[in-house]
Amino acid sequence: MSGLFDPSAVPAPSGAAEALALIEAGLDFLNGADLPALPVITLAESLQTWSRLTAKRAAAEACLVGAFDAVDGASADAQSSTSAWLAFFTRSTAPASRGILAGARRLRRHPQVAKALAGGSISESYGRWICDSVAKFEPQDREEVEKILVDAAIGGALLEDLLALVVRMYRLLCPNGQERDEERINAERRVTLGKTFGGAGRLNGDLTAHATALTETVIESLAVKRGPEDNRTKPQRRHDALMEAFQRLVDSDLLPARGGAKPQVKVEMNLADLRSLPGGPQAEADWIRAKAAELARGRLAGRTAEELLGAQSHADGTRAPLLAGVGAVSQVLAGALGCDSLLAPTVVGSVGRDALAAMTDRWAREHGLAGRGDCAAGAGCGCDCHHPMSPETHQRLQESMLRWAVEVLSGPGGLASYLRTGILDRPLSGPSIVLDAGEDARTVPAGLERTVRRRDGRCRWPGCEHPAELSQVHHILPRSEGGPTTLSNLLVLCLFHHLIAVHSWGWTVTLNPDGTVTAAAPDGRVLHDQGPPATGPPLWAA
Repeated sequence: MSGLFDPSAVPAPSGAAEALALIEAGLDFLNGADLPALPVITLAESLQTWSRLTAKRAAAEACLVGAFDAVDGASADAQSSTSAWLAFFTRSTAPASRGILAGARRLRRHPQVAKALAGGSISESYGRWICDSVAKFEPQDREEVEKILVDAAIGGALLEDLLALVVRMYRLLCPNGQERDEERINAERRVTLGKTFGGAGRLNGDLTAHATALTETVIESLAVKRGPEDNRTKPQRRHDALMEAFQRLVDSDLLPARGGAKPQVKVEMNLADLRSLPGGPQAEADWIRAKAAELARGRLAGRTAEELLGAQSHADGTRAPLLAGVGAVSQVLAGALGCDSLLAPTVVGSVGRDALAAMTDRWAREHGLAGRGDCAAGAGCGCDCHHPMSPETHQRLQESMLRWAVEVLSGPGGLASYLRTGILDRPLSGPSIVLDAGEDARTVPAGLERTVRRRDGRCRWPGCEHPAELSQVHHILPRSEGGPTTLSNLLVLCLFHHLIAVHSWGWTVTLNPDGTVTAAAPDGRVLHDQGPPATGPPLWAA
């Protein structure tokens, strides 16, 4: 890079006017040159040199503005301030003028950053970041912190390295500083949504660290390109990701009701926690005795085990909803949530693999399928006692045991419900059911919608793998044109391909007789699916 630009080879100007004239001549040359014709290596080296010159320009500008401000040069032109003079005589906007003056004053307070910029040792943006970081420290520590950060940046430290360095020094020099910053940020948190012409809006805000992390995670996970036809810019994809996140939340029915209705709080409790509560072991023993007696009576009546266990799962035809939880339930949490909310209690559990294996092995031993060698007839008995079941058979037996265990523990008569209603106080001991509050006016009936999602399995746009359960159901022939709400006229499309590609950009999708899908753009582009969905009922099930 030194071969491309060697400042020592250029004669030093005789004064400030000549220096500025040389700078302007150089810029005029670059603006008039055929830069695209230069080799890539030359362009790359030029950009690196330009970054160094930008740093030096920032230092020189700060010196010029600082000197003008120090002698109150604005008053000679009847201007009230330096920023007002900059706005009028340099034709800058008021915010830009204030920013230039603030930058000059900032570098005056940070001489080590100014020196590094003047030498082109650090970039302008790194210098600004160091100044902002140093300002967080106590006045007596700022000079030393600034020196450490500038030396690290000159030595080649990246921004993430500097950030780690700042965090370590901040924790050492300001033990309570992090808490104060968090309190300030929390107090200043805000989000504003302003509506503009035509219903469009502008979203602004200052987020806490937690909210920022959540927002970044949600938006970045949804702001991905969906295929070759996706020509949205990154900001557009981020906008659509935010819209999709909100749409998913609305579709999930997790939002509280408006207009004075109480919110419904989903409370999850773990079965293991219920078993460990005071009175849990005794209640569990009572439930086991009662169920054992019930099974014995059923056996005497000639009912099979499958009939007995299956009848217990949902005796009244209801099923507890699968709801997202808010964590383990304590007495404090139960009291807080029960103050003014509708509670929907749900008991969850995890599979104890060791217990499942022990239960399976014991069943196999008691039925002579464990390969034990204690048969009274000896090795030539001819029975299966010396031949244990295969690993595949053992796995199938474990899966069957697990299914039946879940059936025994769940449902209104299961152990989970028995413990919850017998140990906990109301309202958490109330019925764990979904109350009927009226049906939504659905464009697609719920049963048909489930069938479409099960059939398609994913967004049916060619090449898109978005899950069906997170997508929308689309009428191939629009309802406004007489399209029927039938299986053959419905497809699952993700939010991007449905709302943007089809309804905004004018693409059309066609369900072919062989189950494939074709997407056609208004400009003639055509995308073909590679085959019908792999699961679900056939496309001709309509």
